[in-house]
Amino acid sequence: MRNLALLFFGLTLAGCVHASTCVTTTLNVYLVPSFSCDIGPFTVKDFAYGALLGNNVSILDTEITVTPSYNVPLHEVALTFASSKFSVSGSEAAHYAIQYMWDAPDVRSMADVLTDPTVAPGLAKVTTFGCEHAPFGGTLQIPTCPTTVQTVMVFDDGISPVLFDIHIFSPPLSPGNLGMHNRIEIDANGATSNFQSFTNELVFLPEPSTLTGGLIGLVIVLCASRFKRR
Repeated sequence: MRNLALLFFGLTLAGCVHASTCVTTTLNVYLVPSFSCDIGPFTVKDFAYGALLGNNVSILDTEITVTPSYNVPLHEVALTFASSKFSVSGSEAAHYAIQYMWDAPDVRSMADVLTDPTVAPGLAKVTTFGCEHAPFGGTLQIPTCPTTVQTVMVFDDGISPVLFDIHIFSPPLSPGNLGMHNRIEIDANGATSNFQSFTNELVFLPEPSTLTGGLIGLVIVLCASRFKRR
């Protein structure tokens, strides 16, 4: 009975040390040093944000909203970055980078979605680089990856927009640790350019350990019930 109690205490303690659940809030919260949070079976952490060369527009981290989402049936997790400041006109150009790390189970694909772009005839573009099994090093201006980099790009140039792009990992990335580097480029080019938000999406394979964990919990409850009846 004492061993069973210790096992239950250990499992409970292990659950308590997990990161908190991600919530919708402004980017500055995610940028706090050592911050991490969970989206389903994924943890996101190590956020960084800053302006890139060519930028002449101020977009504060408090002016960007981060919205996490978890689609259980589709085994999909996502982070959406939205701001009313993703908008330029005349000679303005907004060039920024948002960087972070996914710590996850197996990953089948990474994708980007660009929402509600309006370009006439400027350019709105988000290029996302994924560093397999490692975080990005270097700087926001010149990021470095010690392994393999995969790329997706969404944009609207007023002529042939691409609002969705996907890379499929074959075989699936395992484990699904993936450094993310988003380069945001919004150029008015003498006119206007803006978009509402962009989204990083990952589709993953469910972990066998999820089922195993549930079975362990059931065994503990049944065993406890048997000991109680004795």
